[in-house]
Amino acid sequence: MIETQSVHDDIQKDENYRRLMLEIEDLQRRMEEAQRALYTPNPKQLEFHNMGAYLRERMLFGANRSGKTLAGAQEAAFHTTGLYPDWWEGRTLPRENVGWVAGVSQELTRDVCQRYLCGDPSGLPDSLGTGLIPKECIVDFRMGRGLANVIDTLVVRHVSGGTSTIKFKSYDQGRLRFQSAACNWAWADEECPYLIYKELLTRTNDGGQRPGELGFIYMTFTPLMGLTRTVKRFYPTVDDPDTMGMVILALEDTTHFTPEQVAAIEKTYDEHERRSRTLGLPHLGSGLVYDIAPDVYFVKAFAIPSDFFQIIALDPGSGGHPYGYAKCAVDRNDPNFPVFYVTDCRRTTNERESVSMQIIREMGGASPDEIPVTWPHDLGRTDRDSGKQLASKYRDPPNNLNMLALHATHPAGGYGLEAGIREIREAKVTGGFRVFDTCSLYREEVLSYHRVEGIINPEADHVLDAVRKAWMMQRHAEQPRNLASMSHILGATTEGAGYDPHAGVMAEYEDGGYAGGEW
Repeated sequence: MIETQSVHDDIQKDENYRRLMLEIEDLQRRMEEAQRALYTPNPKQLEFHNMGAYLRERMLFGANRSGKTLAGAQEAAFHTTGLYPDWWEGRTLPRENVGWVAGVSQELTRDVCQRYLCGDPSGLPDSLGTGLIPKECIVDFRMGRGLANVIDTLVVRHVSGGTSTIKFKSYDQGRLRFQSAACNWAWADEECPYLIYKELLTRTNDGGQRPGELGFIYMTFTPLMGLTRTVKRFYPTVDDPDTMGMVILALEDTTHFTPEQVAAIEKTYDEHERRSRTLGLPHLGSGLVYDIAPDVYFVKAFAIPSDFFQIIALDPGSGGHPYGYAKCAVDRNDPNFPVFYVTDCRRTTNERESVSMQIIREMGGASPDEIPVTWPHDLGRTDRDSGKQLASKYRDPPNNLNMLALHATHPAGGYGLEAGIREIREAKVTGGFRVFDTCSLYREEVLSYHRVEGIINPEADHVLDAVRKAWMMQRHAEQPRNLASMSHILGATTEGAGYDPHAGVMAEYEDGGYAGGEW
């Protein structure tokens, strides 16, 4: 009798345990469903999602722990299942699809992307369905090789009735692993090497599901490696605004950190790290050279008064590097506080001197022969063919540009880089240095002009160098006598020159099309 009662008790315990486990599993399932349903993007995440409706390439620069990867993973889950929330205004995929999800290494792809989408890798296969993709949508999966608990392929049921596929990849597999096959979309978490990025983009060429539509790619990462080739495709401006978009997600844009927590986190990083780790901006080595927000010294463009003194500066490139040009004006009405204005900027990769001379004439407007042109010591060299100084080619007939007799120097002599930068930085703070808001090239370069281990990186400083030379030689600026057409914003042009003063760039030129301020 005792033995029978014991068996009965054991059975009851097993039944109670089974019920308890079922209740726990049901609770877990409901918690997972709630987690998916509770994803409410903050304004920056929402902007990133929404721009997918009309842009093929997107970049979400995010601070550490800002929710950038969550946004990327959540969008991947939406596309794979076709289960879009009511608030969704981004791209939708009406049919089953193929997506590629890639990370830096196989391990990181597993521990980050796979975990978000599928659940805890260490709990496979039981943990499948505890991520952002519902368990009832997961049809099958195939494990990868080389590392434990790595999923190579995930098959997911789409609301259309078909089955979608996610392929997990990693950059350390090399470019060849990203060739041949095709996909509808790709998500790259953490910075993607440029050649692999181009392969991902190529794989989506025929990935559109509507007439005339291409596939798409998006990236989510903290730009700790600085201004790499991949980053510069999007920052500080995208290469093609019609097909590309960028969103920057700083810690202060999130909803899961309080302002006090953000301030505490910022204190844990060195000053030059805060830019990327808390603001989501590209890391710039030891920091920006001009660590002053452009809004402090940018002003709305205005008509150049006739009593302003003007000067044009040329910074010739070499070996394929762009030429930089700047037109500047100096207000000396208060002799104790002159104000220096950058009124026009140009940049060209065409090294033909005829193009350079024509650009200077365009910038000179109605007075191309009168406004002084300053130049660097490089043009003081002798030309091998003519035996003349290089600068004299600009000065002599038939060009007749008003090239200054000597190359750019500081008033006390010399042309040291750091001295000019110190002066300009101080003038930006005190109000003695201003830039017209039409000078987009200046803004672009100044936001990426940085130091590496204390040394200035001169990779993109062509307009900045021209401006610095004009600053050094502003003592030689003159008031043009021919002011008939000087009433517009950036300096007059000859009729039919194709120049829009409000854009600050040349619209077209004899050597071909021109757009975005750079040849």
